[in-house]
Amino acid sequence: RMLVIEKIADLEGLRPSQDELDTRYEEIAQRNGRSVREIRAQLKKEGRDREVEEQHTEEKVYRYLESLSTIE
Repeated sequence: RMLVIEKIADLEGLRPSQDELDTRYEEIAQRNGRSVREIRAQLKKEGRDREVEEQHTEEKVYRYLESLSTIE
């Protein structure tokens, strides 16, 4: 599944920008009452630091595909 999502993201230029990722980290930090630095450190420590980027990429690809679909 992720291979297809990554391929579409690359072909259509749907990778998240650094600003988008920073915003996502800020949202996560705010929801958890912690600093962005703490969130980044925790995710890195747990080996989950790429999850934020992967999740955001997946959301962008799904929105892109949804925009192409026609529902009648």
